[in-house]
Amino acid sequence: MLRYIFSVLIMIPLWLNAQDTIPDSGRLVSGFGLGFDLANVAANITDESRSIFAASFEIKLKRRSYGEFVFGTQNQNFNKKLYDYSSKGWFGKIGYHYDFLNKENPSEKGLAFVGFRYAMSTFGFQVENLSFINTYWGNYSSQIDKENFTCYWIEFGGGIQEALIGNFYLGWSAYGRLMMYAPEFEYFDPKNIPGYGKGNNKFNVGFEYNVFYKFPLE
Repeated sequence: MLRYIFSVLIMIPLWLNAQDTIPDSGRLVSGFGLGFDLANVAANITDESRSIFAASFEIKLKRRSYGEFVFGTQNQNFNKKLYDYSSKGWFGKIGYHYDFLNKENPSEKGLAFVGFRYAMSTFGFQVENLSFINTYWGNYSSQIDKENFTCYWIEFGGGIQEALIGNFYLGWSAYGRLMMYAPEFEYFDPKNIPGYGKGNNKFNVGFEYNVFYKFPLE
């Protein structure tokens, strides 16, 4: 199934390139952009236990092809009845996306794209005041000392971007996230892996709502 998805993502750009009506500028790099994920602002407000930040750097390789780098950090702290949890870490992603809009005018700035990413996260978490309730042996508490872990996953999906004013863009995207490697968590699964989502899921879906400022070189 995964092979089929990637085959489709690769073949769509090749097929749509034949539909192109605007000649390519010939530049290897024709622009770049800086972005900020506004979805995290909403998440930080609605979930006071978590603080997350993500920024992206986009390179326009050709008129339809884009390289992408994403970097972010995440902290999480909350208290439950049976334990206290805290975590801290960062994540990075490198990817490619392809604009499949068939533009007839070079002044058209909107994008509708498909793409994929390779991602990793390094983070640590600890659990304190971990309580065990047993009516026979009695209650007792323990803790899981902080330990650092690294995870790797791939993402595939797409989205849209639309020009607002001048070189400011606003867009949203959705990516499926498939975990490729995660260490064995012996006693306790991380509640949230930075940049990935729920720590005990093999597959997550993430949504982004980005604002960009782009610097054209054409």
